[in-house]
Amino acid sequence: VATACPLSTKRSDWQSPSFWTDACPELTIGGSPPPPPPSPPAADTSALRRASSSLLRDGYAAVDRPSDLGAPSAPALAPRLARATASLHATGLPPSFLLLFDETWSLAHEASRAASLATHRANVPIFDSLAWRTCDGFSPHRDRQPEDAASSFHTDGHAKYVTFWLALSDATPANSCLYVVPAGIDPGYAGGDEDGDED
Repeated sequence: VATACPLSTKRSDWQSPSFWTDACPELTIGGSPPPPPPSPPAADTSALRRASSSLLRDGYAAVDRPSDLGAPSAPALAPRLARATASLHATGLPPSFLLLFDETWSLAHEASRAASLATHRANVPIFDSLAWRTCDGFSPHRDRQPEDAASSFHTDGHAKYVTFWLALSDATPANSCLYVVPAGIDPGYAGGDEDGDED
């Protein structure tokens, strides 16, 4: 449980990395990252096939073990980032400030590699990232739908835009897990929504 910290809320203080590392002492800013391994950890090919098939069939894939997709640091980094989120919240700062820290981007790089391996080879990460702390969830919505929905798919059926959601703490039906409408029963998935459908 995070306790309130007597951190300055003056914006001029926010320019100092020490302001942020005092708020989140388990994380670093601009530190020397560990040397990369000679090659990325191998992903479990059967897990990749399952994720890819689920994305094609259902429009989403749930992955219980990110390490299966070549993201081995998630189990160690997620609890640290969750505690940092609580610390930021205790000081009245939004969790999007997690994006300042090296560990967030280490995890983002691993997650993007995992997502790239499970989707179309032409998909590239854009690192359009957000961090949320929520107890009430979100209203129903669809991420990034263009005017021409058909143009947002590759010829093999894979989506050109894929959102990767990573829970930093346990997500349950009582707090903040995602509910997803499978593509097969979602008329707007491939065909697009009419104006106002998301309301």
